[in-house]
Amino acid sequence: MWLLTQRDWVSAAEICQRFGVRERLLRADRDRAGLLSEFAICGDKGFKHIRNATDQEYQQAHERILAHLKHEARRLRSWRLRRLRERVGLRPVQFEKFTGQALLPV
Repeated sequence: MWLLTQRDWVSAAEICQRFGVRERLLRADRDRAGLLSEFAICGDKGFKHIRNATDQEYQQAHERILAHLKHEARRLRSWRLRRLRERVGLRPVQFEKFTGQALLPV
C-alpha cells in the first residue's frame, strides 16, 4: 500500500531502510517471487507500483522481461544441444564470433 501512495519511482535502498528488508528479497530468486514482483515494475530508478506507471514505463518493463526470457530460452536450448552432442560423441558446434556462422569440425 505504501508503494501505491508513492507516485514516483522509489529506490530499493529507501524501501529496504523503511521496512527493514534486504534488497535481494525485493526481487525474484529461483522459485521464490520477490516481495514486489506481483505489483511493482523495476527500472533503473527503482520500483514503481504498476498502477502508477505510465504506459511507456509499463511497456519498457514488459519488453525488458520478454527480452530476458528469450535470452534464457536460447541459453537453455544451447545447453541441451551441447549435452546431447557430447553424449553421442560429437564435438560441440562452434560459431564464428563476428558473423555467427557455424564452424564445421575438421
